[in-house]
Amino acid sequence: MKQNRFRFCLLLSVFMLGNGNGAGAQIPIPSSFPPTGKIGDAELNEISGVVAAQGAGYWCHNDGGNAPVLYRVVDDGAVVQRVRLSPPTMDDWEALTTDGKGTLYLADVGDNETRRGQYAIHVVTEPETEAQEMSNIQTYPFVYPQGASYDCEALFWLQGRLYLIQKDYSGENAAVFCLDPLEENSITEARYVGELDVQQANRLGRIVTDAAYSANRGELAVLTYFGILLFAVRDEADLLHPPIHIVSAYFGQSEAICYAGDHLVILNETGDMWNYPISTYAPNPSITDWMQY
Repeated sequence: MKQNRFRFCLLLSVFMLGNGNGAGAQIPIPSSFPPTGKIGDAELNEISGVVAAQGAGYWCHNDGGNAPVLYRVVDDGAVVQRVRLSPPTMDDWEALTTDGKGTLYLADVGDNETRRGQYAIHVVTEPETEAQEMSNIQTYPFVYPQGASYDCEALFWLQGRLYLIQKDYSGENAAVFCLDPLEENSITEARYVGELDVQQANRLGRIVTDAAYSANRGELAVLTYFGILLFAVRDEADLLHPPIHIVSAYFGQSEAICYAGDHLVILNETGDMWNYPISTYAPNPSITDWMQY
């Protein structure tokens, strides 16, 4: 949402003033990570989630406050399909994931002011190639333990369960919650799993904006405002282990990441697209150096 953009710009300004680059310094996208595509469609101006489509391309969506539409884009950034979801009403749609078997999970979980009492996961079958509208959508409301409120933008599928990661602007916490099972006609209480270890990253590199899991690689990719944290994950317990690799890169206000085979796909809000082999980001299982903040 627009408030997220303001908060991001403010944090980035503070970071640049305090990291030794000089007041007002610009942080360009590193030459080793140039965009591979550009989405030029004016409708996609607050991209906040992406998954690989079963056919060609990727499904993505805008942030909360926009129409509940799924967009299918291809590698050069062209939008080749739009599917309006009706219902549901989306309060703050922040993330998207898939079970890899044709089901999409839409996370209505954004909460900038951390004051919502209830959240929701919307479940839909992946649209057919010619679909323009879908109304057969299941909605599963949920709450956090003790009725607490959290702002989350990261959703991923692991061993038949959905997981959420907190977006904490303080850079101190990244709570992980599990939604198992989601049940119709009842309100699920999210289960607290623990905290993702993000403390080896710099301050902005701890603010989680999306996540994606690859069962083939046994790997969780966590996107932040200043890079990607890669975790070796085979089961839930591994979520509490330190990252095996940290990539320091600035992708703009990037809030969407997914695996597509052995590639990582990243989108930022303004439509820049990165589609690179995993080896580009993680040539070896060691921690890279970050700027200190």
